[in-house]
Amino acid sequence: MLAVHRPPVKRQAGQRGRPGPNLYNHEVSEDTLPEAQFDFEPLAREIVFNRLADDPDFAGSAAKTARDIILPALKASLPSQEPRITAFQVCRGILAAVLALDKPARETCLAVLEVTAGIAEEGGLEPADLMTWAMEGMASVLSLQDQHTEDLVHLAIEKRFFGAGDVFAELCRKHRARV
Repeated sequence: MLAVHRPPVKRQAGQRGRPGPNLYNHEVSEDTLPEAQFDFEPLAREIVFNRLADDPDFAGSAAKTARDIILPALKASLPSQEPRITAFQVCRGILAAVLALDKPARETCLAVLEVTAGIAEEGGLEPADLMTWAMEGMASVLSLQDQHTEDLVHLAIEKRFFGAGDVFAELCRKHRARV
């Protein structure tokens, strides 16, 4: 994980744990997870890395894994965990495993984004929001890769989900600027 230096935050009397930002209005990063929240990134990464490495339908299985983690997490952890954090972490973990296994990032990203509408409907979320949060998790990993891989994913997203490619490109730029 990337370490980002943040100045110490003064707590008010009675305040416990790390103060967490309202993630609906702020960017998600590796260091914004409040103590009371579950980190889904390692879970997603380990499932994909250990269980799906030899799967013939890798991208489809990775998308199913995203659904199988995000949907129950939304139902079980609300309101204690922001859905944005959950989607970000799961997609970041999945894509980190994809790249570690040298699997096709483009196909996996598309497959995961295709299931976001169904997850959003079942989870009571706005589909565009969930798709953006998923792309943010993906962008946080792809922004650390070569520009060619990022461009391939960007073009594929734009082709399949008109207008979403520009959102993805902007998310990659934001994450690249942090490094």
